[in-house]
Amino acid sequence: MLSKTGRRSAGTYYAVKLPKGKIKLEQRIINENSEKRTYTVREIAEMLRISERAAYYLCKTTTDFKVLSLGRSVRINKESFDEWFS
Repeated sequence: MLSKTGRRSAGTYYAVKLPKGKIKLEQRIINENSEKRTYTVREIAEMLRISERAAYYLCKTTTDFKVLSLGRSVRINKESFDEWFS
């Protein structure tokens, strides 16, 4: 089982539970060459200079760009949002 412990400059560290109650830190390095394909609602709100609540409402009601909702997580397709925003 992994639980996120913090952000470091070289990547994200996770606490991994081992048998007998031991814990070890595991580092996962983010590939710097990979480009983001989605935005978060917070990023959209900052770009549009609106509140997060207004950004959530926009994502809920729009058909102008692609929005992906998985449970409580909302992601916005970067390509379709950038095309709409330009």
